[in-house]
Amino acid sequence: MRSRIAIGCAWLLFAFAGPLAAGEETPWEKFSGEDARFAKVDQILTPGLFDADLQRVVILPPDGTKVDLGLPHDGVGKDGKPRPALFATYRVAGRQAALWVDLDGDGQQEPSEFAPVAEGQELGPFVYQASYEDGTSGPYLFKLQHLGEAGKFRLTRCQAKQFKVKGQVLLLCDDNGNGRYDDLGKDALLIQDQPVTLLSRQIYLGEQLHELLVHPAGQTIEVRPLANLEFGEVDLLHLFKSPQKSENLRFLTLIVQGKDGAFPFDGRLRTRKLPVGAYDLVFGLLERSNELVMLKRGERTSFVVESAKVATPAWGGPVLGVLEVENDGKALKVNAPKFLGQGSEQYIPTDWAKIPVRAQLYFMWYDKLYKAERSDISGNKPFDVLPNGRLAPVAFEIKTSNEYKVVVEYKSGVLGAVKAEQRVNFIARQ
Repeated sequence: MRSRIAIGCAWLLFAFAGPLAAGEETPWEKFSGEDARFAKVDQILTPGLFDADLQRVVILPPDGTKVDLGLPHDGVGKDGKPRPALFATYRVAGRQAALWVDLDGDGQQEPSEFAPVAEGQELGPFVYQASYEDGTSGPYLFKLQHLGEAGKFRLTRCQAKQFKVKGQVLLLCDDNGNGRYDDLGKDALLIQDQPVTLLSRQIYLGEQLHELLVHPAGQTIEVRPLANLEFGEVDLLHLFKSPQKSENLRFLTLIVQGKDGAFPFDGRLRTRKLPVGAYDLVFGLLERSNELVMLKRGERTSFVVESAKVATPAWGGPVLGVLEVENDGKALKVNAPKFLGQGSEQYIPTDWAKIPVRAQLYFMWYDKLYKAERSDISGNKPFDVLPNGRLAPVAFEIKTSNEYKVVVEYKSGVLGAVKAEQRVNFIARQ
């Protein structure tokens, strides 16, 4: 198994202020951070590495047009002029492709600033001097990964901000790759022995709930204890049903998000007190052996925490496979299967290449002699894995009008054996 900083790093601790007297104003405490560089982007497994909704994709036209990468460049430089944006170009000539990133901001495309690009290649790390609206600035490390489509690159962070408070530590990641560290519900936070979570206004430091304020550059945070709140309890795994018998299934993180807080759970941290209100099970990482599966919120993953009561949301197995098949009269296009748990939560394998997936096409017909429905297999194709880790659709060209059935089976060590199927009345077009 690849080495990485565990999501629940035992050495991550944080200091917290003492309780306040009734009526006393809660003071903010400021702390300064420092850069913590990653040897690899997945040194800490955070939601933005897996959730496409949190990822930053930039499109660079293959004709070499300059594109602003959108990283912060507020304020003016020493020359009194506005700080330049960070531009990049991508140029394809024949079979050769090259990337240029203007890290020095001079607008000149020097030979030393170009790098050849191959499909799916990860380039960097690049070091950019970002500047922010509050007058702060600092180095920002990132990588650009070619996504296998012309001109599409994913921008991924290569560092975190580390804070020490009275000998204790907190890590903050710009998980959505926009160069800022204050994006609630999008950036990532790692505290003490807790699993990784999404950045929010409410966090637990030890047993005390605190309010957190992050400055955009990530160099300063402010915290203060919260008091006079009503609490209930969440037992997140009480009604969880494992999709299959798997004694070594691990919950690396399970994130429950409310209006003001995003709180992590795992196999050790199964229950905790939360402020009353509505919550959603929004993200998770489940691991067994070398297989990692992401969990995302569904249509019915919401639940309510009531004062002095225990909330026990139901989720997990059995897992249902769902197929989306497109029909244009000439072919059936089978999109990647979706896997839904009993709480409507969606499960997405993080590496489709580990467990091959195939689509099978069946020609349906009625056997009048035996008065029974029959099927003959008429197609069998594998899903190809794209450089961005997703599955490319499978297409079956069809010339005969008939009812067809598409079946996809996925044999997972986390989800168990899941079958997804869809029937289609196909009318062939000439």
